[in-house]
Amino acid sequence: MSKQRIDFEQSCVIDESDIGSYLVEVENFEETVKLAIKTYIIRVKNGSTREYDFTEFVGDQLMRYVFSSDKIDKLYDDKKAPHRIAQRRAGFKKDHIRDGKLGELILFLIMEGFYRFPLACHKLNTKQSHSQEVLGADGLFFGEWKGDDYLAIGESKIYSDCMRGLREALDSILRFHGPGAVNALDQDMKIVRNNPSGNLDPPLLDHLLSNLNDFSSLRRLYPIFVCYEEDNFQNILQEETDDGQIIEAMEEIVTKNDHSSRVNRAFNSERERVKQDQLHFIFLPVKNADDFRERLKRAVFPRFEDIT
Repeated sequence: MSKQRIDFEQSCVIDESDIGSYLVEVENFEETVKLAIKTYIIRVKNGSTREYDFTEFVGDQLMRYVFSSDKIDKLYDDKKAPHRIAQRRAGFKKDHIRDGKLGELILFLIMEGFYRFPLACHKLNTKQSHSQEVLGADGLFFGEWKGDDYLAIGESKIYSDCMRGLREALDSILRFHGPGAVNALDQDMKIVRNNPSGNLDPPLLDHLLSNLNDFSSLRRLYPIFVCYEEDNFQNILQEETDDGQIIEAMEEIVTKNDHSSRVNRAFNSERERVKQDQLHFIFLPVKNADDFRERLKRAVFPRFEDIT
């Protein structure tokens, strides 16, 4: 792979300071050279988590996940509302518990804002039918990790039970490993080749496309986003009033949750296959997963009944 110096950050449309206003990292370590774990929590203000502010921020970013910046500008120039068009293009399902787009959108913000991996293509704007939404990755990104270039193939889950989210996420990326892996990868690579994001500056776009010519040798990183319910967060919010003490107490709970042990327990003999690539598990515990998902849905798709 080429070692030419490429500026990946220049093509990111989400700033670290933007998402950093709502999420704080409380855990970051490498279990092995190919397995990393990060945990974020929603910031606290005046004794409460900023869930409402965060979900509203996520909702505002949908159009940036669906369209490039140039396309958004053109829609505005044509007197159209890109956020409304993005809602329709996203094809959100009424079965939003199993619809991955809400977690997919948060993963996009984390990958661009914190990892500085720009989005490689706007998949939701390329799907010809919403029946295709079960296929492919939850976001494709291209960036640098420890001096090497990686194609990041995302997967996201929002469930009350953390272990369920982990197991289902690992099952989802199994299609990229073992029998049928070439076809699964080729499906996503074709989308990137034919519809690369307009946000990628010319040198980065050329670099990405040249690497996709032989994607079998392209290094792959799988960011696995799991948002789950942590009951003890609610107890803390009822007992503590100081914002700093609330964050410290939440951080202690995250440590006790032992995400490393949970990740290891999620693997079985079949899922072990995915360990050949870089795996980054990204956790977001919330006080109530169902309430968070509902609030997120209403922020991202405020005209939900009209859209569906």
